[in-house]
Amino acid sequence: MVDTATRSIDFKDLAKRLYRHLLSDAIAQRHLAIVKGDRSIQGKEASPQTEPVNCFLEEGVLMVIIHLAETPALETTAIFSCTRDFLEKVGIAVDYPIKIYLVVDEALTNSSHNENTVSQPLTASFPQRTLSQSLATIASDSEPNPPLGWADFVQNQGQYFLNQRPAFLVNNLNWILLGLGLGGSVLFVGIYALSRPCVIGACVQLREAEQLMQASLFSDNEDLATHWLTIKQQFVEVQNKLETIPFWSPYYRHITQLQKDYQVRIPSVELLGQATRQAQQAKLLEQNEALSTTDWQQVKQGWEMAIALLGQLPSNSPYQAYAQKKRQVYRQNLLTAQQRLLEEQQATRHFGQATESAVLARIRSSAPKSLADLSLIATTWQEVIENLQQISPGTTVYEKVLKQLPVYRLEYKRVVMRRQQEEKAFLNYQQVLALAKFAEKSELEQQWSIAVNHWQKALLTLKQIPPQSFLMEKVRPLLATYNLSLQQAQNRLKATLRSQNIKRDLETLCSQWNRACDYSISPQVIKVRLTSGYVQQIWNSALQAKSQGNVPGQAGVLNHLSQLEQTFQTISNQAGLPLEVYHAKGNRLTRYQPIR
Repeated sequence: MVDTATRSIDFKDLAKRLYRHLLSDAIAQRHLAIVKGDRSIQGKEASPQTEPVNCFLEEGVLMVIIHLAETPALETTAIFSCTRDFLEKVGIAVDYPIKIYLVVDEALTNSSHNENTVSQPLTASFPQRTLSQSLATIASDSEPNPPLGWADFVQNQGQYFLNQRPAFLVNNLNWILLGLGLGGSVLFVGIYALSRPCVIGACVQLREAEQLMQASLFSDNEDLATHWLTIKQQFVEVQNKLETIPFWSPYYRHITQLQKDYQVRIPSVELLGQATRQAQQAKLLEQNEALSTTDWQQVKQGWEMAIALLGQLPSNSPYQAYAQKKRQVYRQNLLTAQQRLLEEQQATRHFGQATESAVLARIRSSAPKSLADLSLIATTWQEVIENLQQISPGTTVYEKVLKQLPVYRLEYKRVVMRRQQEEKAFLNYQQVLALAKFAEKSELEQQWSIAVNHWQKALLTLKQIPPQSFLMEKVRPLLATYNLSLQQAQNRLKATLRSQNIKRDLETLCSQWNRACDYSISPQVIKVRLTSGYVQQIWNSALQAKSQGNVPGQAGVLNHLSQLEQTFQTISNQAGLPLEVYHAKGNRLTRYQPIR
């Protein structure tokens, strides 16, 4: 046997640790004696420092006394097994032979068991010792390291005092009482054990639990959200039914496997429920007519979280097929949410750019000064319209786009029309300058009718330029200049036409009488010189008529000379120039002034 001096053991602490260990066992804690406060039993004086579990050395043997509040029937094996596991775990079984005693204390039978106070130190008092024969021995002095075995159970009272050596009164009466107690206990335990569910005959609870487990497997087409509460309730019912079946049932192995399956399904259903709630929230949010960027980010995160939760499902989960199908649906919804988020982000960006460009276009439109300015304004409005046209329906700014786009198109149309007018005005202006050059050239060539025609076209083209045109500052001086030039050209044309008419009339006059006269025209005066032949002919005719006394002949000569004078006066009037008549010898005969 191992020398106890080599290891110092606090048996009181060992007893408390064993007590806490037994309380953690579901079977042991139902039968363990728990006493509240200090009280006496059967009117005897209480002994101090009494605990439900006591450990002490008795002649080198570790004595373990466990007090039970009630008869544990067939569950004594579970209590002994739990005690054995603890002693092996702490290593005490290597140091000492061990004896374990289970004692049923009638005085503790009515003690209440409160789960909320199991961690508090418990004390009880016991009557004077009337302990029966040794209950169970699982080790002996001849075996320093014996294996832990099973102990028997005795329903009797025992007395012990902590750190004292227990004495046992052995007599025949006790053996008889012990036998009767054991027989009655075995009979009671047997009846109790056989009356438990699923011990004899078919196991209705197991069949119902299996049916509930099968019902918790839904098809891929079903919606988990509508079955969530039902499935959770089914799992609760399964757990309740399986807990009623004792460990000695022939179905216990099957039940154990069903419980393992149940434990696998619980976290799977929880994950599926969380994923479904995330998906429902995302779907509910995206049903709104127009979502902001923040809203679409929440929808996207909801689908991502739902997919991630489904990915956490164990590979052996019976809901794996359902999760795979839902993941495909959620991924498609995630792609849609990502696309809508991108559209919303682009819509926000395009709308912001359009708004900024519209403000800039209006500023530029307030005071354009050239055709280049109008082109820049038109380009700016075009950028505004293009940005708005790229905004997709269903975005938060789309309603604003529908209202603003017609306004901006009208602004763009006005600017384009104004630019077209300016472009046409510029072409007209260039044409005017070209016509003026042609008119001036025609004037140099004394082609007054052509010059007049060019000046008239130039003025007409100038008048086609709108008053609001940028070119009006240049057009106004040209209007005055070209009007004057046209007037001058027209005057020169009239003068030319008169000169031509005078020449025609003079030519007609001078061509008579075998060239009656010659003429010259200058801007200041018209000179007509009678030829010597014409003068001589007129003189001879007058002399002949006079010598012959031919009065009609004389009258004819006078009439001819009168008509000649009237013709000269008419030509002078038409030409607006003085007309001088000269003799063939160069002497001026007369001068006719134009009569207005």
